[in-house]
Amino acid sequence: MTIASSMPIRWATTEVGYGELIGSFILLVLTFYFLRRLVPKFFSLWNYALNILGAHL
Repeated sequence: MTIASSMPIRWATTEVGYGELIGSFILLVLTFYFLRRLVPKFFSLWNYALNILGAHL
């Protein structure tokens, strides 16, 4: 399991290779990067939909 949030527990309880640690960290960084790009688009679309509904109510 290389999920970034569970890696510290796994690292403390079992033997983890450096490749898994690096992969987990890269996965964490990429997840934050893509979420930071996706969230503004989601809220922009949400505001657009609310404006359309508000204009027609």
